[in-house]
Amino acid sequence: AEQVRRTQLAGERVERVLTRAPGNGAEIGGVKVATASGWFAARPSGTENVYKIYAESLRGAEHLRSILQEAQAIVAEALAAAPAREHGPGPEHGPRPEHGPGSEGDPGPERGP
Repeated sequence: AEQVRRTQLAGERVERVLTRAPGNGAEIGGVKVATASGWFAARPSGTENVYKIYAESLRGAEHLRSILQEAQAIVAEALAAAPAREHGPGPEHGPRPEHGPGSEGDPGPERGP
């Protein structure tokens, strides 16, 4: 969470950056960034050298596209800032993005942490 330095997401103030589930404090295996009307969650895949981004917008498809675009940049910045032992050799050789539900403008069911 400390690698997420941005204070805005898709034109809104970032309200929460979570690495643990709010209900029980369990590790979520990634990060969730939330604003008043949208969120994204990113986590590494357990089987491939990719990270997955899940997102939802309460404002519509264009806002969702903004969240996804900015989420990819935020995750890339966080990976670049993290020590190499945490994620491999770096974003240029490390995990690549894979968008989850919502990447085509339909947020789908909330599946993120």
